[in-house]
Amino acid sequence: MNYIDIDSSQHELYDSWRKLYTVSFPIFEQRTQEQQEKAFSCADYHLVGYSEGSDLSPIGSLAVIGI
Repeated sequence: MNYIDIDSSQHELYDSWRKLYTVSFPIFEQRTQEQQEKAFSCADYHLVGYSEGSDLSPIGSLAVIGI
């Protein structure tokens, strides 16, 4: 399993993550695109994706906010 740091909305896995995110959380718990961009600008925020083998298709994702 590969750890992938999704560090901006321009990352190749961001759109896949966003699709998973929108069906996984109620709308009132989701960040807007503007809020997500602000989170990316914070040094303590890390959006982590995972993939298997050399295939970059995400099998899951996890957002972690560092303290």
